[in-house]
Amino acid sequence: MSKREQRCLIIKTSSYGDILHTIDVLQYLRKRQNYKIDWVVEKRCLNLLEEIRGIDRIIVCDFRNFWKKCWKKNFWIELLKDLRWNKYDVVFDLQGNCKSGLVTLLSRAYCKVGFGKKAVREWPNLLVTSQHINVDRGENLRKQYLDVVKTYFNDFSLFTPQIEFLGKNVEKKREKISGKLKVMLCPFSKWPQKMMDPQFLLKFMQKIKDKYGPDVFCIFGNEKEEKYLKNLFSSKEWEKIVFWSSPSFAEWQRKMQDMDIVITVDSCSLALCGISGVRSFSIFGPTKKEVIMPFCGDHFAVQLPCCYGLKFVQICSKWRNCSSSCMMNGEVEQAFSYFADVING
Repeated sequence: MSKREQRCLIIKTSSYGDILHTIDVLQYLRKRQNYKIDWVVEKRCLNLLEEIRGIDRIIVCDFRNFWKKCWKKNFWIELLKDLRWNKYDVVFDLQGNCKSGLVTLLSRAYCKVGFGKKAVREWPNLLVTSQHINVDRGENLRKQYLDVVKTYFNDFSLFTPQIEFLGKNVEKKREKISGKLKVMLCPFSKWPQKMMDPQFLLKFMQKIKDKYGPDVFCIFGNEKEEKYLKNLFSSKEWEKIVFWSSPSFAEWQRKMQDMDIVITVDSCSLALCGISGVRSFSIFGPTKKEVIMPFCGDHFAVQLPCCYGLKFVQICSKWRNCSSSCMMNGEVEQAFSYFADVING
């Protein structure tokens, strides 16, 4: 007798990087075979979710300018209509804040699962979930999200994530480094505090250029970022550098697969490396590298020291308002030495 088809709802509304960190959960649920999977996402991240396979229904919510919209009747009518279309066997709130709690509250489900008191981002979220699961906040984010779902199923077996291909991408066979080193540079993050200091970045890339003479592909997402890169690498010696903006995440992933290594920071580019099986080298400041850096595959990182000597589990308590960014405090020689060990080793 075949099992009854069940339906679950994943609530992971943003950001690009966090959604990519949740891919392991999607892969795990797919393996359970009898689950239909719906996903709630913010409108600004919809383009990424549309490129991910195996989602039965995408529910879009637009929480931008929420406090202005929440007074309008149509906002609630649209949200309720989409959320209550199906009744779910289980809802996984993997965002853990007040806004995702609102989505969880309005959804119809037999069981609503979220983070426990020690791991939830915003405590009011605890009021709308019926099962609270604590995870180690010092563990890798991908493991944290997966542990919530596996604990719900009382499953403590080993689950090994696979490479996730976006859009119509398929696996490419990658050879060992031969000839010119191909480097993709992804220096941007939504948060400026997570980005490398311009002079640190320029000196670091100069050392790589002098040592390896690589082909460098610089990725940007908008005109402001393009202008930043072209100003930074404006000298004649960088005239062969390639500036590229991806029309989609699938195209970006495909380009990554042609690279020998991706240099990046705590951003969606690093998360994309993680699900794509592409080697990465990342620079961390206000976030802990062990929590964000992909935990399987060829991934390497340097943790720059805090200006105030603060210790933190996941993210520095001063990171939003720090007057002396740790990303300006890096030793270029130390970072390059580690990078060279990665390339030569």
